[in-house]
Amino acid sequence: MNAQVRGQNEGKSAIPRSRFTDWGNIVEHRRFANDVLEETCGIPIGVILSA
Repeated sequence: MNAQVRGQNEGKSAIPRSRFTDWGNIVEHRRFANDVLEETCGIPIGVILSA
């Protein structure tokens, strides 16, 4: 299933991306987190940030 979600062929190695290129700054990241929070009806979510 993981290969299908990533659009990869099953059994082939996939190189995971190190970051989400859609987020260029903290405002965009916060917007995404708020969208998730809204979709989950206020259930808190955890987000890991690294430098």
